[in-house]
Amino acid sequence: QEFDIGFTEPYFLGRDLSSGFDLFKTTQDLRDESSFDRESVGGRLRVGYALTENLRQDVYYSYLQSEITNIEANASRFVRDQEGQNTTSLIGQTLTYDKLDNRLEPTEGYLLKADLDVAGLGGDSQFIRPEGRATFYHTFVPQWTLMFGGTAGYIHALDDGIKIQDRFFLGGRDIRGFGNAGLGPRDTITTDALGGNVYYTGTSELQFPLGLPEDLGFRGAVFVDAGSLFDADNTGAEVADDSALRASTGVGLAWKSPFGPVRLDFAKAFMKQDYDIDETFRFSFGTRF
Repeated sequence: QEFDIGFTEPYFLGRDLSSGFDLFKTTQDLRDESSFDRESVGGRLRVGYALTENLRQDVYYSYLQSEITNIEANASRFVRDQEGQNTTSLIGQTLTYDKLDNRLEPTEGYLLKADLDVAGLGGDSQFIRPEGRATFYHTFVPQWTLMFGGTAGYIHALDDGIKIQDRFFLGGRDIRGFGNAGLGPRDTITTDALGGNVYYTGTSELQFPLGLPEDLGFRGAVFVDAGSLFDADNTGAEVADDSALRASTGVGLAWKSPFGPVRLDFAKAFMKQDYDIDETFRFSFGTRF
C-alpha cells in the first residue's frame, strides 16, 4: 500500500525553477522475500533547474522513518537483528541528461542519470549512495526498436553498517526471470534475502510490431537481462554472497492501455546460483527505463 501527496510549482518565483514537496506513507509485505513487513512514512523537499537545454539538476532533502515489523518466528537471525524503528535524514541530487524523442514511448536517443544521496544529517542511518543509469534507443526500420540499458549502484556506510531497509534488492522487473529479491545475498537456512551494497544490471531488448492494427497498441519484444548483487554486511556459514553474473532471456507483450503501459513477460534464467529464486511469468505496469 502506498499513499503519496505531492505538489510542484514549475516556475517558482517566475523563474525556470521547479520546487515542490512530497508526503508519503508506504506499507510493504516482504514476508515472502525476507520474513518481515516494512512501514515507512516521510517527506521530501525538492528544487530542480535546467543547466543546459538537455541537462537538468534536481536537489532534495528527505526525511524517512521506517519500522521493521511482523518478523516471522523462523526468520533469519540477521533479519531479527533489524527489528524496530529507524530514521533516515539525507540530502541528494540527480543529474539527468535527456536526448530521448519521447519520454513515455522512446524510439530514438538516450537518457543518462546520476544520483547521489548522503545520509547522516541526524537520524540513525549514515551512508553515501551513488547510483547511475543509462538507456539507449534506436529504430533501424519503422516500428522495430532496439534498446540497451544499464544501472549500477553502491552504498558505503559512514558508521557501523548498512541497515536492511537501506540496502539494494534485485530481481523481478530489474532482471526478469528472477523473483522479487530473487538474487543476491541470502540466508541459505531460512531462504531470506538479506540485500547487498553493490549491484549492476544490463538489458538489451528488441521491440517489434505484431501485425495487429496499430491503434490497438500491442507490441512484442525479445530480451536478455543480466546483472548481480553482492557485498552483504552479514557474515556467517549460512550466508551465501558472491558476485557471480546472473542472466535470463525471454519474450514480452506490451500493451499501451488507456490506463498506462501494461507488460507481460515470460523469462528463463540461464545463469544463476543454486540459492537464487527464479520466476517465469511477470505482469507489470509502467516502463522499465
